[in-house]
Amino acid sequence: MNFLILYLVFVIFVYVGGSNVPKVLSNKKELLLGVLIGFVFYPMLSLEGMNGQKATRPYKVDQSGDVPKKKGDIPKSNLDKDNNIKNNKPDHKGKLADCEHKLDQANDKMDTLNADKEALRRQVAGLRNQVMEYDKRNSERRREENESFIDRNMPDWMGGKR
Repeated sequence: MNFLILYLVFVIFVYVGGSNVPKVLSNKKELLLGVLIGFVFYPMLSLEGMNGQKATRPYKVDQSGDVPKKKGDIPKSNLDKDNNIKNNKPDHKGKLADCEHKLDQANDKMDTLNADKEALRRQVAGLRNQVMEYDKRNSERRREENESFIDRNMPDWMGGKR
């Protein structure tokens, strides 16, 4: 309590002291007043988790919101219709088998897609060969047409054949 009174006097001095107060403290008047208010009101607040106490729940609440009456009671949502405890263990084996089945299906689809991909590659290669043959024949035909055109239209004095 003595500290609180001493700090109160210090804050009053900062507010009323005028030119006797260092500039650093006069710039931080509001901060010092906030700290004083915190010291005054802290004991009045009863916040959970303060003073070294941990916030705890006496009972576990399950997903349905059932809270047991006593610490040892089992929530109603964990009991079946005959008041026997339900087996809430996850079915890992079933999930594993399901995942393996999906993986096998995905692998089968991948094999089918790879086979289709190879067939398309062969088809594209065949089409490329056809285009190259067509271009080769077409270029030879054009060359022959150009030579015959030149021969027909070139004057005799330039060496043309008519």
